[in-house]
Order: sequence, then C-alpha cells, then structure tokens
Amino acid sequence: MKPGIVPYFTARSLKTSVRCYLREDLSEINTAGLVTDIQDEPYSSHLARSEAAAGVTPGMPVILSVEGAFAYSLIVSGRYLYIIGPARFLEAVYFSRKVSLKDLGLEGESIPDSTLESVPFVDFTEFTMHTLLLFNLKRKGTPASPYLEESVFLAENCVDKTVIKSGREKTTERILDNMESGIRHNPYSQEIRERNSIKNGDVAALRLALGETFSGKYGQLSDNPLRQEIDMGIVTMTIATRAAIEGGLHYEDVFSFCDITIRQMEAGRDVRTVRHIYRNAEYRLAEMVHELKEKRHELPEGKENRHITRCKDYIFGHLHEKITVQEIAQAIGLDPSYLSSLFTSCEHMTLKQFILFEKIKLAKNMLVYSSYSYIQIATYLGFCSQSHLGTEFKKATGMSLKEYRDAYAKEEFIDR
Repeated sequence: MKPGIVPYFTARSLKTSVRCYLREDLSEINTAGLVTDIQDEPYSSHLARSEAAAGVTPGMPVILSVEGAFAYSLIVSGRYLYIIGPARFLEAVYFSRKVSLKDLGLEGESIPDSTLESVPFVDFTEFTMHTLLLFNLKRKGTPASPYLEESVFLAENCVDKTVIKSGREKTTERILDNMESGIRHNPYSQEIRERNSIKNGDVAALRLALGETFSGKYGQLSDNPLRQEIDMGIVTMTIATRAAIEGGLHYEDVFSFCDITIRQMEAGRDVRTVRHIYRNAEYRLAEMVHELKEKRHELPEGKENRHITRCKDYIFGHLHEKITVQEIAQAIGLDPSYLSSLFTSCEHMTLKQFILFEKIKLAKNMLVYSSYSYIQIATYLGFCSQSHLGTEFKKATGMSLKEYRDAYAKEEFIDR
C-alpha cells in the first residue's frame, strides 16, 4: 500500500487527518485531508518517532491514546506508517495502549484546552472501520494474507482483559460456593414450559409456568437490585421474543415490541414496576401469537412459504408508503395475480387486507407512544388524507383516532 485515494477518503469521512511517513527515516511524505483548525502538533509528529509507534507491527494496527485526551490509529504497511487522527469519541472506549507526554519527549508540558477543543469527535465504529480499510487494502483474504477481522482488532486494542480475567475467577468462585452451599439455578424445564407457552399462544399455560415454585434461584446479574431486575427482564424478553417469532409473529413486530418494553424497564425506578412490565409483556406476546393462530389455520411449523415471507418483509419495510400488489410482486419477482392468490391461500386474507391491518396496527402504536398529529400519522402511513385513515381505523377498531389516543395513550402497562 502506498499513498493513494483511500487515505483521502478516510480523512474526509472522519474529518481528521491521515499522515503517511516513510518508516526508514520517519519523514512525513503526505498528509491527507489536513483540517487546518486541528491543533495537534507537536503530538502527531512526536508520536511517529516514539517507541510506541516503533512497536507497531505489520500484523496489527494499534490505537494509541495520548494522556486519555484523544487517540490516533497507527498502521504499518510495507515501507509506510500511517497515522489516523487525532480523534475523540462520544462513547466510552477502553484503550489497552496509552502514551504520556513524557513518552513523546514532552515531559513537563500539558495539553492546552485549545488543542483539546480542536480535536473532532468521531464515531468510534467508523474510526475502526477506516483503520481496518487501510490495513486490509493490500491483503488478499487468503490464508497467507488474511484480512484482519474487527473482533480481533478490537480484542487487541480496546478490551480490558483484566475485567475478563476477574470475571472468570469470580465465576469459578461462584460455582464452587454454590456447590458447597447447595444453591442451584432455576430449573431449565421451567424455562422451556414458559417459552413453549408463548410459542403456542397459550396464555393459561404461561400463567401456570410463571406461577410455579422451585427450589433454585435466578442468576445474580448485578449487585444492585433494580439493575438486577432490569437485566432479568432483558433476558426474559430475549427468550420470549424468539419464542413469539417461532410461534409465527413477524420478527419486525416482535423486535419493535421488545425495544419498547426494554425502554420502559430502563425507565423503571423500582423492582416491582420493572417485573410488572416484562411479565405483562410475556402475556401480551402469548396473546399476539394466539390472535394470529385464531386468524388463520396454522401452517406446519417452520413451513411458511418463502414467497410469503419475502412479501411480508417488503411490506414491513414500506409501511410508510402507499403499497400496491404490483410493486410487491415486482420486488420479489412474481406475477401479481399469482402472488395475490398465493397470499390469500396461505394467510386466509387478501394482500390488501394484510397491508391495511399492519398499517392500522402501526397507527395504534403511533397514537399511544408518540405525539404525532393525526395528519402526520396519516401522511407517514401513506394514506391520502387524515379522513381516509380515520375511516379505516374506525372500521378496524370501532374507535376514532382521538377516542383511541384518549383511551390508551396514558396506559403505560397492561394490567394482569
């Protein structure tokens, strides 16, 4: 790899600089996208000549933090050393390699506020992507010249391995303590019954499963009781959503429902409220599966027609538009008449009915969980007017848009 268009692309995307040095004498031969108001000298030039930079190998790029204030990415490729940066990140990042001003030959100095303020904030994921792009540019992706994977790069540069080691030690201690004390986790069979109840849409069976008593205990995920309950709720929702998808619900519906539930739990301020949220979410998922099975004769498990699956995926991705059968058929490569017939045969409703059903369902969520006006909701969902949405909404729910919002917008939880 030699200086070319990629460093300029990287510099432009990250809004910082990419410097290229000849490794033999560390002379700077090129600076891509130099942002004139970044005041990071003399740090970048000193960094290129530091022991830390000298230790960078052709096999692994390195992210170096300068005094924890900002960071650079260093990449060795053949005769060249590339330095991307400086950059700051909005998210917390652990740096396994840090350099002090003393390491850079600047002992006794400090980083001026003006320098720190001039360093741009960069999305860390994008910063990582561009580092790997430069590093992998001349690699062939073969066993002799493999691409460097993001997970390997991050494990080497941005993972606190002391935490991992400590976690392993504590896990071993916990297992031994539990064995000595006779403490066991909740039985797996109970979890299976809970999951199957949701998958089958059996609310009564779910109530029985959740009411079971057992000698074991749920795992301890946090020392803070509220955080422990929220984490338990997240685990529960992860299992429940997968069960609901296996039961026939579309993944987009279920994942959105799960996102809302977790956000509600995160807003909770006491253990019982959080538990109420995720338990009732489990009941609601079971009810949704039950409602789905009531609407149609269930196909053999896991046998939904692949054309129908692709059709639904298209619909969920375009609910904010006016959707026609012709457009769907063209997108998935089927004849419109055949698609309509196939959908009706498999789903026991027409494609137009299904599209309207999903738009009404999304309208319900927007009425309850957003402050959008009725005309904004109608426009977003591709209805020709607020009146058109209102008419279809009342046919489906028996309520006007206002009546539905007034009835449900303040209900945060489902009572059980």
